[in-house]
Amino acid sequence: MAGRMAPPVRTDGMLPAALAVICVALAFVGIMFGVRVERAEADQARRAAALDTAKAAAVYLTTVDYRHLDQNSGRLLAMSVGQFKDSYAARLKQVETLISSSRSSSQGTVLEAGIVSVSPKAARVFVAANSRTTSATNLSGSIQHYRMQLDLQRADGRWLVSDVAFVS
Repeated sequence: MAGRMAPPVRTDGMLPAALAVICVALAFVGIMFGVRVERAEADQARRAAALDTAKAAAVYLTTVDYRHLDQNSGRLLAMSVGQFKDSYAARLKQVETLISSSRSSSQGTVLEAGIVSVSPKAARVFVAANSRTTSATNLSGSIQHYRMQLDLQRADGRWLVSDVAFVS
């Protein structure tokens, strides 16, 4: 019995089956990798759009011109939502009267901005901005420094300002 060999094992269908399993596993890994890349790209695009919106809003908040009052206020209203929009609109006439009577103008500039948090529906951004202001009584102008926390909501495919808080 020591000289007998074991009967050969048939592997006719095993190689194609193993190759099929390997192909399915590689396809699964490729799909999962693609999903992760797609999610990362969507998150990056969401963050960039929120940051751009917050920067624009900060400029509109810190830029006024008594000769063109409707321009910036209209832009800011168009990119606002909810209680912030209602509150801003309610105070607008009073602020415009003050700006007109003092013949004020200012130019806002964003110095730095950073995302605090972002999700598909909401974002919070901190913005540091300066505003150079002149008026009929201060022709040489002065510079104000602002730090703002802007809360954004995603609606109708775009980011809208839902709250602004000036922070120290």
